[in-house]
Amino acid sequence: MAAITASQLSATYEHVTLYTFGEPRTGNLAYALYMNENFEATSPETTRFFRVTHGNDGIPNLPPAEQGYVHSGVEYWSVDPHRPGSTSVCTGNEVQCCEAQGGQGVNEDHITYFGMASGACSW
Repeated sequence: MAAITASQLSATYEHVTLYTFGEPRTGNLAYALYMNENFEATSPETTRFFRVTHGNDGIPNLPPAEQGYVHSGVEYWSVDPHRPGSTSVCTGNEVQCCEAQGGQGVNEDHITYFGMASGACSW
């Protein structure tokens, strides 16, 4: 939802910056190319689309790439233990990034980012 909303906002507002955590694949190749161009996400130096992933979070592996879905944005992959230097910048060719870990669905790595569990709200 964040990426789709940001794409709509960027049609009206200049220099929208987008951060997502555990984002699933949001669209097809045409959508990814549009997002990468619109958010200058062709390199870590210019990007305004920061796609943060963690460990073997399974949600970024959905929906399946075999169905035509692809990622956009520059991936920042965080691994445990959370500390300085535990985040890698992934530009698409690295095998150590989230997608290569093979996680599926909602798992512990999806609900924990930077050492903080999102968990359920308590009333």
